[in-house]
Amino acid sequence: MDVAGQGRLNRIGKTDAHGVFEAEGLNASGLGAFRVSADGRLLAGNACFTNWLALAADEPLDCSLDTLIVGFDAERWRARWNKLLSGARSTSFLAQFKCGDGSLMPVEMRLTRLDASRELTEAFGLLIPIGDRLLEEGVHQVQQIVLEAIAVGQPLQRVMDLLCRRIEALAPDVICSVLGVDEAGRLRPQAAPSLPDAYTAAIDGVPIGPCCGSCGTAAWRGESVVVSDIASDPLWDIARPIALAHGLAACWSTPFRVCGGRVVGTFALYYRKPRGADPFHRRLIDACVHLCTLAFEHEANHAEIRRLAFNDSLTGLPNRLLLRDRVEQALIRAERERSPLAMLFLDLDRLKAINDSLGHAAGDSLLQGVAKRLVAHVRESDTVSRIGGDEFVIVLADCDAAAAQRVADKIRDSLSQPLEIEGIGFVTSASIGISLYPSDARDFDSLLKNADIAMYQAKSDGRNCARLYESLRLHE
Repeated sequence: MDVAGQGRLNRIGKTDAHGVFEAEGLNASGLGAFRVSADGRLLAGNACFTNWLALAADEPLDCSLDTLIVGFDAERWRARWNKLLSGARSTSFLAQFKCGDGSLMPVEMRLTRLDASRELTEAFGLLIPIGDRLLEEGVHQVQQIVLEAIAVGQPLQRVMDLLCRRIEALAPDVICSVLGVDEAGRLRPQAAPSLPDAYTAAIDGVPIGPCCGSCGTAAWRGESVVVSDIASDPLWDIARPIALAHGLAACWSTPFRVCGGRVVGTFALYYRKPRGADPFHRRLIDACVHLCTLAFEHEANHAEIRRLAFNDSLTGLPNRLLLRDRVEQALIRAERERSPLAMLFLDLDRLKAINDSLGHAAGDSLLQGVAKRLVAHVRESDTVSRIGGDEFVIVLADCDAAAAQRVADKIRDSLSQPLEIEGIGFVTSASIGISLYPSDARDFDSLLKNADIAMYQAKSDGRNCARLYESLRLHE
């Protein structure tokens, strides 16, 4: 609202000693004015206000404010009242007012303390009709805030939570949610600040499908799904009990895609009463789906950049950079827990012969097959890394020399089984060097260097064997 408009409200937004509105100024300005008690009961209203309700001049206001504002339940009323109790002079928000003829009128609702010097038992309220321009300004503001959050690299879930909260402030009668859809086709909640935790937990991991509520069905179809009454719509046959149990009566869900075309999530508006979305909510959905798409694409791009920076492009294993980070973290834990750690340096034998005879594509397939076998023979807490052409490094937490030797033997046995490449079974082998923390070294570079030395000793001893750096030291 501009300064002149605010000044006009300041002049006319007063009551006399009996709490009667200076009605001429308010009515002439087309503003609905009212007094409301701490429990939300309407005490009085000016002519404009009662006309909107289609009440006769002498008809009493026998209702509470939350019944006249769409989605403005007792909990939201208490939050606004508490803001005044905390010392705020006023509080305002955009809403939809239920007129007496059944129509909905977009308004700005403003609540103001009547007297800051006494106990807060009632407040003065204004309903200011707003047009499309102000609604668009509200949408534009949400867009700017969310885009800034994306641009500065805020985490995806934080951005989605911000989006939901801003939309709910702009349209108090809706409940927002953003769900992701993982590669297995399961729903994964990203943000739903006003949905009960039990509800979001219940839908986490639910497969999308042709009859899976609004969101699961929208993701399955790849198009918007509008359910105006969850209690009777067959799309909610499975999820209906939990939705109704949490007071959810209607839902409009729209899917969104990233550049590859795959549906990666849904944006949904829930309602606590059976109804469809009005034109303003349709505008909100269009804006939010676009913002969700941008946020998810940004996250996917950053995930790909991180993958390329820290993972080997051929095998998908951690590269040297990520290996160093993981080893340094593992060494901190090993020192704190006084536990050993082993590093295995593997060099594949005769990879060059395969590259020369069958080409590098065959060699690449061999490397990929070896990587899978290495990962299969270690724990999830261990790290398998490819650091060069035919060089792999394995880091084994809480592992002494004897255990490291057993892992090396299992790996050699696994590699002795043929790998099928272009219809031909190839048997490969590896020379393995092992260094230990803390006996051989206490930092990443020294562990890697000593494991490399031990690996060359294994090559010198005829390949397809493992050697401990510890043993080399003892025989110097």
